Amino acid sequence: LEMHGYLVRLADRSWRLGAAASRLGAVYQAAFNLGDIVEPVLQQVMAATGETVVFHVREGDVRVSLYRVESTQRIRDHVRQGEHLPLERGAGGKVLLAFSGEKGAEFDRIRKAKVYVTAGSRIADLGGISAPVFGVRQELMGALTVSVPLTRFEKRDIARIEPVVRTHAALLTRNLGGDASIY
Repeated sequence: LEMHGYLVRLADRSWRLGAAASRLGAVYQAAFNLGDIVEPVLQQVMAATGETVVFHVREGDVRVSLYRVESTQRIRDHVRQGEHLPLERGAGGKVLLAFSGEKGAEFDRIRKAKVYVTAGSRIADLGGISAPVFGVRQELMGALTVSVPLTRFEKRDIARIEPVVRTHAALLTRNLGGDASIY
């Protein structure tokens, strides 16, 4: 590693990363595509829950449905990929606000629970379960959200879906370089 520039021996005999490691990081960054990591996980969540799954990101005062996998069921959420949605309504928006530092008891509870469940807050007939996804240095990357028509959103449905959301948010966090032990 030293001979190829990945490590440099210091005067005190300790080591530090060399310039070759920096170049390797630059190559990784240039080839990085968030969708390559997120979309397969969304497919897994949809297969496990049977419901529409969305990865929201915050852009200023709105959230964007960056990636999504539609439920195969006829009654489902129909938000288009790339559509802008309010931050203050819906599970994904509340999670993005909470983990962006929004003040208040509601957001404190969301941060403590690491998951948020809501029914009818954005659209009267929809519920959602959402958890934050983090990257390197625990930077908030987005929110993993399962959107469910209220006809399929009883306590037993929530109890079945919530662990799937939590587990896959942890998986995405780990895959993006974050600390998944918070879940």
